[in-house]
Amino acid sequence: MNYLKFSGTIVKDDFEFIKFTDKNAHKENYELSFDITFKKTTNEEVVIDYIKVDQTFDYFKDEKNFNKNNNYFKSYFF
Repeated sequence: MNYLKFSGTIVKDDFEFIKFTDKNAHKENYELSFDITFKKTTNEEVVIDYIKVDQTFDYFKDEKNFNKNNNYFKSYFF
């Protein structure tokens, strides 16, 4: 099978992928990394093989840093 992989990183504090309901909370040093792999089937169709997303950020509440460099990740396999 043939594979095609896309990888990338977004480093942006005002990227609104994460929102907090608490108005006194915010994030800094936000980074989102991803890998998406496609494969060609025996029928010559292109399908997603897997998606992996990692996020890291510093969480602040009332200007106090909690859980510095939180890491969150999710992988999807098809």
